[in-house]
Amino acid sequence: MVNCGHPDPFLCHDTGVYPIEPLLRLPPLAMSAMVGTVYQERRFDFAAGDTLLLYTDGISEARDADGVFYPLAERLLRIGELDPAPLLDRLLADVTAYVPDGMTDDAAVLAVRLTAP
Repeated sequence: MVNCGHPDPFLCHDTGVYPIEPLLRLPPLAMSAMVGTVYQERRFDFAAGDTLLLYTDGISEARDADGVFYPLAERLLRIGELDPAPLLDRLLADVTAYVPDGMTDDAAVLAVRLTAP
């Protein structure tokens, strides 16, 4: 994995939800030359049955009426779904319900599940 400016993805197992932190926090694509950074990859175990969740900050920075950020890891545990289609349906419904006046930032979410090694 190389992460260029997005929030850390989550690896979802039947045993829990774990952030995949990059070795180095990198600037967005095509900006590494401006800061003299070399991309570094991070390898992680992605086993059959696991789901990788990638998302933009529109999800993690969604706020409730009190200004509290959406607790993504906690909500993923509560949702408890690993199949991408129902996971995304439930996640997006939950984020939408969490934000009282509607989403104010763009949001993108991608879930990928490994079904065979």
